[in-house]
Amino acid sequence: MITQGGKMALLSHTGCFMSIDQVEDAVVAKSRKAGPSEVVQLRCQTERKQSKDDGSIDEKGNLKDVELNYV
Repeated sequence: MITQGGKMALLSHTGCFMSIDQVEDAVVAKSRKAGPSEVVQLRCQTERKQSKDDGSIDEKGNLKDVELNYV
């Protein structure tokens, strides 16, 4: 993911930016430069859920405390 000026584009493993091929109705990675057709907007409707407290007492604290409790 590349961001610049508040815009975002997805870079594939081939080094090309991803876009939609309107004719084939497929995701493609063809362009080496991110133009208007490569800019994406991601939206999410779900709310972030609080994680459950499933960890044991030994697994709480900073990394040093966890390592000391493990030993």
